[in-house]
Amino acid sequence: MATYVEFVGSGDFTGTNAGMIRDWANRDVSVLSNSVVTKCFDYAADKAYRTLRVPPLEVTRTYVVEGTQDELDAAGAVGSPDVSPSAFLGGGAVLSITVPLDMIEVIFVRNANVLNKNPGIVYNEKVDNRTFNDGFGQTKDFFFYTRIGNQLKLHGNFKRLDEIELHYYRRLPALDATYSGTFNNWKSALGTLNIIEASTTTYAVTVSGGKYFIDGSQNPTLAFVRGNTYIFDLSDSSLGSHPLRFATAADASGGSEYTTGVTVTGTQGTSGAKVTIIVADSAPSALYYYCTNHAGMGNSISVSSAVGVATTYSAAVDKTEASFNSRLAEDASYWVGEEASHWLRDENERIVLFGALLEVFIYLNDNEEILKYQQLFDKELEELNKEETNRKSRGGNSTISFTGNNLI
Repeated sequence: MATYVEFVGSGDFTGTNAGMIRDWANRDVSVLSNSVVTKCFDYAADKAYRTLRVPPLEVTRTYVVEGTQDELDAAGAVGSPDVSPSAFLGGGAVLSITVPLDMIEVIFVRNANVLNKNPGIVYNEKVDNRTFNDGFGQTKDFFFYTRIGNQLKLHGNFKRLDEIELHYYRRLPALDATYSGTFNNWKSALGTLNIIEASTTTYAVTVSGGKYFIDGSQNPTLAFVRGNTYIFDLSDSSLGSHPLRFATAADASGGSEYTTGVTVTGTQGTSGAKVTIIVADSAPSALYYYCTNHAGMGNSISVSSAVGVATTYSAAVDKTEASFNSRLAEDASYWVGEEASHWLRDENERIVLFGALLEVFIYLNDNEEILKYQQLFDKELEELNKEETNRKSRGGNSTISFTGNNLI
């Protein structure tokens, strides 16, 4: 099972990054650019969808009928009427359904409202546009349909809140589609969320030779991240006459002590003494730690904004849906979904590979290779369709309808 990148390549598209399509075509990126390869791959999938008639491409959508304008008015409902009068002399009404963007071909349509309708009402008969709109047109059944533009038009009896099932063959999502950014997908390990999670750091502070030592290092420069918490443990006895504070200038020159988010606990040099700072989002890019009694003991502190990290659900500290939604609302790009499963690419890679190579050689105008890969592509499609034909022949019902008006 090859991934999208394994088919089309990545990086500089050379060597092991060339991808299967270039490898099989025996052409490099100077001949087959990334845009050409990806388009050929997409064209192959589209051709396959227009030919294959197999269960993995079947899907059912259910539509709730809004009703006629009179029904909407009577119910005091908000919506657009989708049932209109019919020109058919036999009576009835016309229901309009917008064609799904992924639809290739209708399999059948039926009224699924089993409480008020016969669940056997299936719109099997498709007529041409002229017949549908001809009041004198003859059809085999009272229930028939047509397609006009991007609308399916169904003839029959409909009322508000009926449920209509549209069963059809579809195109699958893009070959390089990824899982969408939803909490359930995150929880199911189908992607990562860029998260900024606040942390707490504790420093042990001592004094020697007129300098602060932070975790054993002499007055080092420090780095703060906005949103994080930093605790300076001042319980060592060497700090008795050296209160540590923060400022916007070295040694608080000009009276620039910084107190935003700062909490002083106890007296320095005694047990439990500490200074805590929660670095505010508004904190300046440079701070200083210093002694209020003596100059030259401290040093500078660089302050930066937090950088998010791609985080799985299992690794996150805050696993709530509210937190996920809040973060994603800030920037949709914080979500990176895994490559979505794809029946055609994952389970039938020979079809899309041969199809892509067919398109490549059409692009290269290589007639010999075109013929070769056309035959291979067609054979794969035929075999897959044949499996489905054999499956159908082993079960199910076959029916033939006769009517006085349309003998067969």
